[in-house]
Amino acid sequence: MAGILVIELLVIYFFFYLPLTSNLTAETAIKLSLESQVKDEKTRKQSGQNIEDAGKTVPVQMNSEAFLSQLDLKAKDNQVRILQISQEQPVKAGDLESLDINLILEGPKDKVIRFLKELDNESRLVRFTSWQIQPHEDNLKIILKLTIYAMP
Repeated sequence: MAGILVIELLVIYFFFYLPLTSNLTAETAIKLSLESQVKDEKTRKQSGQNIEDAGKTVPVQMNSEAFLSQLDLKAKDNQVRILQISQEQPVKAGDLESLDINLILEGPKDKVIRFLKELDNESRLVRFTSWQIQPHEDNLKIILKLTIYAMP
């Protein structure tokens, strides 16, 4: 009952009250702020700096070999075995380029979990696109697809 009341109040606020109280000056300020942010991002891209997205960086160059080397080092540090690794062809969509990497990992459950957490905490934007977990006694075997990005 209280949830419905909150929803009704939000609807009234956003559809009736807010449009009456907004003015052209506020809308202009928001528009100018967004245009400024877009201009700053374009300037950073043209100057060759990394562009940040929610605390993660999207490098100017894909540099998949360096990423795969880091992946291998993280796996060894965590005593996780990479049974298979492959990468697909890069895909370009507008200013963004993405690369899918397929992995098959195996190791003790706690070590595999720690490896995945470290990968998730990587400063570079890394998305876990899909995964399959196959438990084997105290070990885990994971079939994982990662996506990394660049803005060339």
